[in-house]
Amino acid sequence: MNLNMQAFNINTLLGGLDKVRDVMGVYQQQLLLIVIVFALLNCFFGYTLRKLWSVIPGFFLGAAGYAAGTYTNQTTTITLALAVGIGLLTAIIAFVLYRIGLFLLICGLVGFCLWHLVNPNDITGYGLVALVAFVIGLICVPFERISVILVTSICGALTTIRMAYFFKDLDLNMMFWIVSAILAAAGMLFQFKP
Repeated sequence: MNLNMQAFNINTLLGGLDKVRDVMGVYQQQLLLIVIVFALLNCFFGYTLRKLWSVIPGFFLGAAGYAAGTYTNQTTTITLALAVGIGLLTAIIAFVLYRIGLFLLICGLVGFCLWHLVNPNDITGYGLVALVAFVIGLICVPFERISVILVTSICGALTTIRMAYFFKDLDLNMMFWIVSAILAAAGMLFQFKP
């Protein structure tokens, strides 16, 4: 297994995001509707679905094994098998070790929301988003019920409204924040009710 060090640099990694953007361009409306549905489920049923949600970031974290296969001169089949295999392994670990899954859930939700709100375009921006998501994840894990309800309601509301704005090609304005706050409050009330 020869590691191609020339190909392994930050610009190449960030270039992979261009491929994601190309896919988003083709299937943009369908993907946005799927994200909106998941965000609404998260806003109103985040605590109930927390174990399922904790498996998803675990899978994507493990699927980063795709990068390892890509930069080690492996065939496409081996690369995809490596990504899926590591993804499934980390998803199972996230489910079995619930606190790790909870941490990944909170980091993933906060990171996703911050990424769409801040829209970083360089490695420093990505690093700051990851750092903030990591710190919030560490703070929230000991206070499971309250933190999961707050994070899922707020992130679900922000994601829903942000994707709706993106879907309609609107710029963020004061109405975005007002509607997001109302939806987040409704989500919190629904999840906190006995």
